[in-house]
Amino acid sequence: MTRSIVAATLVLAVLLAMAAAPQPASADKVTVINYYGAAPFVIGGYSYIPLRDVTDFLGAALLWDSIKNRATITYNGRDIGLVIGSPVVYVMGSAAPLPCAPVLIAGQVYVPSVIFVQHLDVPVIYDVHLKVIKISRGPNAWGTLKVGSPPRGIAVAARLKAPPGHRVKAAKAKHVAVPAAKAAKAGHQDHEKHEQHGAGKGHGKGKNK
Repeated sequence: MTRSIVAATLVLAVLLAMAAAPQPASADKVTVINYYGAAPFVIGGYSYIPLRDVTDFLGAALLWDSIKNRATITYNGRDIGLVIGSPVVYVMGSAAPLPCAPVLIAGQVYVPSVIFVQHLDVPVIYDVHLKVIKISRGPNAWGTLKVGSPPRGIAVAARLKAPPGHRVKAAKAKHVAVPAAKAAKAGHQDHEKHEQHGAGKGHGKGKNK
């Protein structure tokens, strides 16, 4: 009986020690979000991402006005509006400059990634070696898109710049094309910086584009 009690005590001690030991950190959850067959591309130093893929991944609300070619995104308690061909984004009703304009190609809206980085606090990393764009939905939750070649006819539209008085200083603008050597570090910094925001959900109903 005594031996049984001692053995049971040792087993209990081992189980308690295992429970108290620090657990390994959870691995990043990576999701391929090429839902609609539209690949992002890089031109003029800026990455363009398919808007509908990204909003679906983030759980953001997307409204599309086909008459005005205007998209409205609601995410993290913010509303932003953008118009195809216009290098201006409207954040909670206030105009802000963009380094390049959104475009519409084969029924898909493509926007510069900087819109999500600067105006919706969504970390975006471009891995130049893997040619993959990573988008964060929260701590340890990443969506990836394989970068493709720029579609024909995009060069002219992508050169649309902000008008005088709305210029963006390149030195202060956060560039989404992060060198591969800094990608991992930048990703963890963005995780820490934006962890308080959580995943976030957009509200509202409308036709996705």
